[in-house]
Amino acid sequence: MTKMAYSFSRIKAFGCPFRFKRLYTDKGSEPAGELAEIGGAVHGLIARYRRTCIDRQVEQDPGWIDIAVKQAVSSKSETVAGKIRELMGKFKTGPMAVMDLSIPVNHIEEKWSFDKQWKLLPDWFDQKTRFRAIADFLTIQDRIISIIDDKTGWGQYDDLQLKVYAFCALQALQGENWPLEGVSLKFNLVDQRKVEDVGFYGIDETPAFREEIEGKIQEIEACKNWDPNPAAGACSYCGFHDECPALQKSWEVATRDKEPGFQIQTQEDAERAVSFYSLVERRLKELKTIIDEWVTDHGPVSAGGMIAEKRIKKDWKASSNEDILTALLQAGVENHVIDRNLSISQTTIKKILKDARRMDAIDHVLAAGEVKETVKPVGFYVAKDK
Repeated sequence: MTKMAYSFSRIKAFGCPFRFKRLYTDKGSEPAGELAEIGGAVHGLIARYRRTCIDRQVEQDPGWIDIAVKQAVSSKSETVAGKIRELMGKFKTGPMAVMDLSIPVNHIEEKWSFDKQWKLLPDWFDQKTRFRAIADFLTIQDRIISIIDDKTGWGQYDDLQLKVYAFCALQALQGENWPLEGVSLKFNLVDQRKVEDVGFYGIDETPAFREEIEGKIQEIEACKNWDPNPAAGACSYCGFHDECPALQKSWEVATRDKEPGFQIQTQEDAERAVSFYSLVERRLKELKTIIDEWVTDHGPVSAGGMIAEKRIKKDWKASSNEDILTALLQAGVENHVIDRNLSISQTTIKKILKDARRMDAIDHVLAAGEVKETVKPVGFYVAKDK
């Protein structure tokens, strides 16, 4: 295997040896996709926000977030822009939006490059580089290093990622507030507005981090069989579907009957049906993308009793709820009729309380309503392990 510089993302990619080989040995490329575009934009905005708060010595600056997000999404598609606005809105009202200015040492998206002996190198692209790392956010206070990694809600969370950053920080920052007592590992779950504590490790426990990292690297370097592994959970964003032997085999198995999956009598039949659904859904999504590109460039396409074309969507929105209510009353509509047809959701209530900076009253306000549980139809979701 050719020499390469490792990172956590490459270790994670090896979960599917086939994809790893296509990406890093064969130097193949895969489209970034919307999820990567959204994640990259949100991570960049959060990093800039942290630097801004520290530079200006303010604990929080929601106004800066609003302006920065508006600028960041100006050239994005509406789907991507909407998701960026949603995630940054959650970050703005989440726990990590408040910076603790009393912390003496902060490192934001600091880049580290190490040689084979884990010695810090001066250049990110140094020819001796064997491992690279970029930690989203870390602090040093009271002889404790806290590692915080921001998560936007996609992909599988792996504690090893935090251990990698912790070990790299210990190698790169020797001398800052040394000797240290331990490391605290946390995930900032942006989409859930919460910070999840993964664990605290004493300094005497951290050498095990290196052993775990080295073990993963040795596993990659010893690999001779680059078979695909759909169980790794990378299929949803992999760019090598057309080449993947596992997907081709799954498609053959899933479609071997005239009516695939429609006769479910065993667990194996059910699994085959879900596999078939997943494959078809993925293929349809890819097909829709290339049809969209064609129609955008060449115009509508009619076939099979359908037409693929761009259409203008017009959405009506009230400019003022107060004006609409007044107009309804002036039209003679009685209050109880208006009340019966106006819908206020839990999401709407949360937005109102956030705008009013009264999230402390959320339980009191929600108590004025009622919770109704319903069983939703079977849904299909990307499997995600914690």
